Amino acid sequence: MIRVAILDDSPVVRAGLRAVLAAEPDLEAVGFAADERELRTLLAHARPDVVVLDLYHPGRDGLRLALDVTRPPDAPRVVLYSASVDPVAATVAGADAVVSKSADTSTLANTIARPHSTADTFIAPDPGRAAWRAD
Repeated sequence: MIRVAILDDSPVVRAGLRAVLAAEPDLEAVGFAADERELRTLLAHARPDVVVLDLYHPGRDGLRLALDVTRPPDAPRVVLYSASVDPVAATVAGADAVVSKSADTSTLANTIARPHSTADTFIAPDPGRAAWRAD
């Protein structure tokens, strides 16, 4: 069972993510936070394996927060979940994965459940972005 914590300032998004996690037998929601203070309390008490982190929320930006969350040696994996994020900046911040908020629920669930890779940051396909092709 993968223990998951969520940080998103939107109550509607948190409720949706709660439903997504509840539908996945291998994922367990251990808590939800609306801001950094609540997340820090959640991290200390719930000890999640993965944190799904909204990039934009009140307080510090998600990239700086991701850097702090991933700093300890026993840190949870971080999945940045946002409408827009620079994959290079996410990698520098220590995120293990990036998922667009326009992705479907199975993409998010599969990304959360994806084994940790220290080699690279997994960038989930963004259905809202057209693929560029040189002809």
